[in-house]
Amino acid sequence: MPKCQNCGNEKSFGASKVPPSAMYANGPLSGIIGEFKTDKELLWVHSSGATKSMINAACHNPQEFFDLCVHCGNQSVVWNEDTHTS
Repeated sequence: MPKCQNCGNEKSFGASKVPPSAMYANGPLSGIIGEFKTDKELLWVHSSGATKSMINAACHNPQEFFDLCVHCGNQSVVWNEDTHTS
C-alpha cells in the first residue's frame, strides 16, 4: 500500500505530475487526489483541473501517479511495504 515515509499517511495522496488548477493558500497540492484502502485499492479520486485522460491513467496505474502526501506535502511515498529508508 502507499505510505508516506515522513508522516505515516496511508490514505490520501496526490500526483506531482498534475499541478493544482490554481495556487492558493491552504489549497490542494495536486490537481488530482486519490483516497486509498489498506490493500492499495483506489477508493475515489478528486480532480481539480486534471484532464479525463490523466484521471483514467492515474486510476489504471496509481503507483506511477500518486507520489505526493497530501497531509505533509512530502514526496517520500513508498508503495512496497518492504522498502525502507536508512
